Amino acid sequence: MSAEKEQEKKKKLPSPLQ
Repeated sequence: MSAEKEQEKKKKLPSPLQ
């Protein structure tokens, strides 16, 4: 479980909520 990798994906991918 890499939190750093998850954050990178969120930064690359657009926010689904917004």
